Amino acid sequence: MAGTSATRSLLAGGVVAGPLFIVVGLLQAFTREGFDLRRHPLSLLSNGDLGWIQVATFVVTGLLFAGAAVGMRRVLHPGRGGTWGPLLVGAVGVGMIAAGVFVADPADEPALLEFVNQQLGPRFRGWVREAAALAGPSAN
Repeated sequence: MAGTSATRSLLAGGVVAGPLFIVVGLLQAFTREGFDLRRHPLSLLSNGDLGWIQVATFVVTGLLFAGAAVGMRRVLHPGRGGTWGPLLVGAVGVGMIAAGVFVADPADEPALLEFVNQQLGPRFRGWVREAAALAGPSAN
């Protein structure tokens, strides 16, 4: 079953999925007015009049990853990696499809990251200073 053309097509879809997502996402990021890759995740491209492009990209790449998982299972099972490899790639596919279905909230800044930085930023810097002091050379 590993050599069938359907299996090869499923695996080829998996090879194409990642680069397709990156290329389409970058093309949108560089052409969408007001979008800044340094500040915005690609999922925010799902908003607005052209949001359907990113939604379609999420769903199509998710389907390609899910198909690749089926192809991987056919080729690798029952050998080494024949269970967890396809399951993990399939999980990526399901996650990508979910990202297309559940569109990101419109935001200028990701609220969760801003909250974490405000609340934990000073504490984290303090923890790093303490760890550095403890790990540093002794004064004795």
